[in-house]
Amino acid sequence: MSLFRQVLISVLILFLLLFSSGCEQKNKILTLDNTTNNDKKITIRFSSSWAGTDVKVDTLNQILASFMKENPDINIINESLSGGDYLFKLKTDFVSGNEPDVFAIRPGKNISVLIASNKIVDLTPTLREDPEWVSSFDKSVWNYVTQNDKIYGIPLEIFYQCMYVNTDLFRKYNVKIPETYTELKSAIETFKSNGVVPIAYGARSESNLIFQNIIASLGGKSEVETPYKNNEINSCYADAVTYFKELYDLGAFPQNIFYLDQRDCDKLFLDKNAAMLVGKSDFIGEINKRITQMIQSDGYVSTDFEKNIEMVTFPAIESGKGDPTSIIYGLGAGTFYVSNNAFGNSEKRDAVIRLLKFITSEKTVNTFIDQTMMRCSIKFFNNNHYYSGLMLRGWNLVDSTKELILPPESFFDKSVWEEMIVSRLPYILEGKLDSKSFWLDIAQSTVLSANSKPKD
Repeated sequence: MSLFRQVLISVLILFLLLFSSGCEQKNKILTLDNTTNNDKKITIRFSSSWAGTDVKVDTLNQILASFMKENPDINIINESLSGGDYLFKLKTDFVSGNEPDVFAIRPGKNISVLIASNKIVDLTPTLREDPEWVSSFDKSVWNYVTQNDKIYGIPLEIFYQCMYVNTDLFRKYNVKIPETYTELKSAIETFKSNGVVPIAYGARSESNLIFQNIIASLGGKSEVETPYKNNEINSCYADAVTYFKELYDLGAFPQNIFYLDQRDCDKLFLDKNAAMLVGKSDFIGEINKRITQMIQSDGYVSTDFEKNIEMVTFPAIESGKGDPTSIIYGLGAGTFYVSNNAFGNSEKRDAVIRLLKFITSEKTVNTFIDQTMMRCSIKFFNNNHYYSGLMLRGWNLVDSTKELILPPESFFDKSVWEEMIVSRLPYILEGKLDSKSFWLDIAQSTVLSANSKPKD
């Protein structure tokens, strides 16, 4: 049986299982109930991936509860799910006509399909009704949620990728923080010889940020954002496999690499057992969480803990086309869309707009910043407000770059990226699969064409 048929059958089986268990699953969904027996409420079904162990879970629940307190005529049902469960359920709900009213997802192939299917509200007329609201956003973010001159999303969360380094380990072993790929390989050899894990990476990480940054450094913006040419994968994607395997052969990763997920990698780095970690900007929130835990446990924490963590761009591959300062950057999972059903009547439409304005208000944005260290697209920088040193250093990193590149994974359907690319990279590392076969299988099994550039 061909790989394509195996994937197709698996997807069909999974769809049937999800559909048949829909009613049972709803009973497990967290509900923020604002109803009483005597009140007639407008109900908004809200969904996002901010669930489980995500650093934003408690903040989101707090914000939705505050909104209902200020808007007693509205009830929010929070159907957020974590990880891959969220996207599977979201797709299933749209197919079965049970879509949420408001949902959050990072722009990319998945949202482009829903827009093309006329499932998503064009918010352009709504935004034109409130120029003051529109002007509160950084004007550069609107392009990420625009297709065919229509705005479909409300952008809140901005994310970027970088390399985090434990500078105290670099000082201890007299290692230069790498700026080039050659220097990275040298640092790996030094840390490995001293019994320190050079890079905290696990094969069970869903996104594989190291692989994405290698692609970005090799191809630069233009090639990364056009992954296929003449139905063949662009060379920056194909060649990234070779560089990734080279790092593995050098001993860059933990010995138990095939059993580690992202949380395991985060812990390795925060416990000072790894020198480097390629992560997203929301890792700052995990660092802040660790500091809070240390304070609760010991009553204090040395300011050196945060100062000994630096954020730098991924080391530039000398032969690559990416600018040495380039950063993978875009809108995060906190980008909000509205399903057509939600605008079915004026009362529901008004309630949804109130919710979107509340989530992107100055008060809410500051809550997200204070509690999760999120970088937001709202222009509410307050000089009298506290921003952590890592947040400021991260912002400076972004502001100083000459090239912002959309994440390579955004040009593929999420299931293709995770199941056909990330989950099969271990076969490359072990020498069981070569680059040509790796990408040929992906091209043959990709249902969504990667030729069209998503507006994200």
